[in-house]
Amino acid sequence: MIRSLIKAFYLVFRVTPSPYNQYYATVAGAFTHCIILERSPEAALTKAKFFIFKDGWEDVRLTDAPSEVDEKNFLGKDTGEELYYRARKDGLAFTYVGWSRDGKSSAERLLTESSFSSALQERLRRDRKIRDTGRCLHFEGGIRCREYINAHSIQKSGLLSAISCNGHVYVLSADVGTLGKNKGFPEYVKKGINNVSTFKGFCKSHDSELFAPIDRSDLEPSYKQVALYAYRSLCREYFVKENAIMALRNDLDDQSRPKVARELLEGLVVGNEWGFSNLNFHKAKYEDSFRKECYDDFRYILFAFKGRPTIAFSSLIYPDYNFCGDQIQDLANYSQLLRLMTLCSAPMKEGWGFLLAWHRSSSDVCDRMIDSLKSVVRHGGVLSDYLFRMAISSSENLAISPAWLDGLPPADKERILMKVTDAINIFQPINHNYLNEGLEGISGWTVDRILDGS
Repeated sequence: MIRSLIKAFYLVFRVTPSPYNQYYATVAGAFTHCIILERSPEAALTKAKFFIFKDGWEDVRLTDAPSEVDEKNFLGKDTGEELYYRARKDGLAFTYVGWSRDGKSSAERLLTESSFSSALQERLRRDRKIRDTGRCLHFEGGIRCREYINAHSIQKSGLLSAISCNGHVYVLSADVGTLGKNKGFPEYVKKGINNVSTFKGFCKSHDSELFAPIDRSDLEPSYKQVALYAYRSLCREYFVKENAIMALRNDLDDQSRPKVARELLEGLVVGNEWGFSNLNFHKAKYEDSFRKECYDDFRYILFAFKGRPTIAFSSLIYPDYNFCGDQIQDLANYSQLLRLMTLCSAPMKEGWGFLLAWHRSSSDVCDRMIDSLKSVVRHGGVLSDYLFRMAISSSENLAISPAWLDGLPPADKERILMKVTDAINIFQPINHNYLNEGLEGISGWTVDRILDGS
């Protein structure tokens, strides 16, 4: 896919070497000239500072704010031209011009290098090992669970088959290998549906027994079906989050990492563990309702569409900003448990459905989320645009029809990829209007009817 919405930003910093820097003994300070490929100047600034700290520099002071540049800005300037082409190739490029501690040497260019590709193979090996460690997350799972399977969080015989071409669909690839190869950005790649949306989170017996009402029947919906779709989405996220924490902790065990990288990893561990503690709370709530067979503890709103689907997804969110762009939950407030909503697609007798579901314990926030959707539609918003935007922005566990995506204009493909890039980019500030703007007129969906179980 093209990257026309990715821009090149030029920045200059004044820096000094830290004791961990290779030039600490000889260099008193330096100017850092860098070009960063990013979506916004804010993201470029954050990413540049991270890599400068990572390379062992401190006292980092911005002297030239991010400015958008292109090839013409560096024509005839050997160092600048080289820097620009290196950034275009690798996603970012730095050059340091330093002066000596003894004051006798003039400024000279220092040899340093930053990239996304270091230690990729070892990281990929560890990630695969963690991902392949099975366990059964069923509320009655235990020592008797033996045969862990690659369970589909999106039914293979349902919507995945319906949107596939020759047994393949497009999925988002944002793993370490892809980011290293792709200048730090994700991309959509074709993948066989046998291996899409799978996770080793259930044993064969519990998976087939528990989810039979949704795997063997179209969504009606009944409250039990809603509860099962929500539970499967939650368990898949639980499995992924637990694996992410294990991988991050493995990275922290590497004592050779620079201070700034360790600080970033520590922050990611804290954030992921906070998210995981919330998942534990909600999983317990869900399972208490399952044990008591109180399926009407779950609330939902279902948007039904006729015709063939173009995407299939299963995910969850902690609603932070609603469809109006107003904050309804502070995800950084670690003193209060977060409310949770699941979203997934499901096959129906005539067409397919977009299902939003939550446990009644999350109704205080989720009701406000749904109210905001009703409000924007009452004021002229296109419902299908809001739903499509939500699916793309909020679900990395999403598959896209190759026939549909390949048939879109290149600019629309780019807009879809950039929307999900913004959502997962840790350097990009959160846009409070991420559910309220973007991707207009792309989906081609028309809502046939709405079933409200809230």
